[in-house]
Amino acid sequence: MPGPYIAILERSTGPFGWSSVYFPIATTLDNAADLADQINDKEMALLSEQVTAGLIRVSDMTIFNDSRLRSPTTTKGTYGTVPGPGPGVIDPNLAVPIKISAGDNHRTTKFLRGVPTTLVSNLGRATFTPDQEWGNFQVLYENLMETSFNIVSRSPGPPPVFTPIKITSVLHYFVNAPVYMSIRRAGRPFGLPRGRARAG
Repeated sequence: MPGPYIAILERSTGPFGWSSVYFPIATTLDNAADLADQINDKEMALLSEQVTAGLIRVSDMTIFNDSRLRSPTTTKGTYGTVPGPGPGVIDPNLAVPIKISAGDNHRTTKFLRGVPTTLVSNLGRATFTPDQEWGNFQVLYENLMETSFNIVSRSPGPPPVFTPIKITSVLHYFVNAPVYMSIRRAGRPFGLPRGRARAG
């Protein structure tokens, strides 16, 4: 039986880079890539237009070197861009925690970076307050997560065993209800040289 599959979506803004990881319910790499592109579209609707979406990498977690690269349909955040330009992006070291459940016994947290500055207050501890537009797009994001994505449980090996478990619920944040943000250190944009530069 193929899979489970993992989709890694590249993100960047300014000097920061990070990845957004999902586990699509799929039967082939092509199917997994299609779902990854769909969830990329839904996630980018929650982010500032200053966030750029890079390549999508989809892999079968049980087969070494079995992966595929794909360019996303939506290449930058789309929140607040109709009409006119959207708001700025909050420091990517701050993230909105997204609580995910798969049945009664399996829970995880996904951290959503790159949200708009207009929805964040930095008075004291940083808080994120969804407005109606963000809340509407959050529902679409949640629905796709709950119908087409897993969380994955890892049992120690060797070799490790990856068990996919279908997502049953994603915690919904109500419009105008503040949420405490988490501090999650971001990395550098993808594609930059590694290590220290050498003179000469």
